[in-house]
Parts: sequence; structure tokens; C-alpha cells
Amino acid sequence: MKVYLWTAVVATIVLGMACFGGSASEEGLAPEFALSAADGTTVRLTRLLAERDAVVVVFHRGRRCTICVDQFKELQEAYPFFRQRNAELVAISTDNVPDTVKMVGASEAKFYALADFQGTVATSFGVMDDDGAAKSAIFVIGDGRKVLQEYVGREFDSPLPIEELLIFLDTMSVPIRE
Repeated sequence: MKVYLWTAVVATIVLGMACFGGSASEEGLAPEFALSAADGTTVRLTRLLAERDAVVVVFHRGRRCTICVDQFKELQEAYPFFRQRNAELVAISTDNVPDTVKMVGASEAKFYALADFQGTVATSFGVMDDDGAAKSAIFVIGDGRKVLQEYVGREFDSPLPIEELLIFLDTMSVPIRE
């Protein structure tokens, strides 16, 4: 989290607005999903939204993508900042459950890592790539499954704008919790 200089913050806001926009459906609602987590539980979007002000859904290509593994570690470093903003972080890949477990182990992730092995959730969000893996994508979802912001990378190595996400969550009038 190296974005503490005012010029960098302003640039991040401007760039962030260019990266975000649109919605996962014509109605602007995120599709409901229930997927297996690395810990064996089933995670449902509506349950997470009942517990938090926002859910940040991050699609990534999975364990075999070294860039994704690095981004997973960055997400873990940023996770406390998401929680301070009463947001839950969920990472979804088209990996199977054993590969998702390995990804969590390699990054020591404390957030939800979900296996979408059939690609049904990635497809319903419109982020399934031609090669059968999810594109790098982020959706900020609020009350009623409303998609508040969206970022879909053009290439598998498109960086995830973590700093922009945190700035956006700050603008949602969600109090930061100490």
C-alpha cells in the first residue's frame, strides 16, 4: 500500500474512474452465487451482503498464473483495510477445490477463496475468457446485489487496482473501523 502521497492519490482516483464502470447485468445486479470455499464451506453472496456493507468479488485466473499468485498475496496484505471499511473480500477462480486450497496455503489468505471449477459464476458475471479461465475482474457489490463498481482487465496480466478499490470504498460513506 504505497499510495500515500497526495499526487499519487489524485492520480489513482482519476485512473480508477477510467477503469471502473458498467455492471454485471443489464439490471445492474450481481448474479447470486454459492460456491465451495477452500475451507470446505459454501459461500453465498446474499449471506455475505447481510453481514457487510459491500462485497468485493475478485476474479483471477488461478494457481497456475504466477501474476495471480502475487496479486493474491497483495490482496491478503490489503485485507485488513477492506475489513476496516466493512467490506468482505472474495476471490474466485476456475480452479478446482484442491488447487484453491493450494493457492490459499501459498498466500496465507484469510479472505474467502472460492472454486468455480465449472466456470458458471465467471460466465454469469461475463468474465469467462475464451480459454476457460476467468479474466482478471473486480466487482464491488452493495445492498440488494447492486453492482456499485466494476473493473474487467483486458489481458490476464492486467493489474488489479487495489488502491482504487480502497478509495472507492471510502467514498461509499462507510465508516472506517479501527
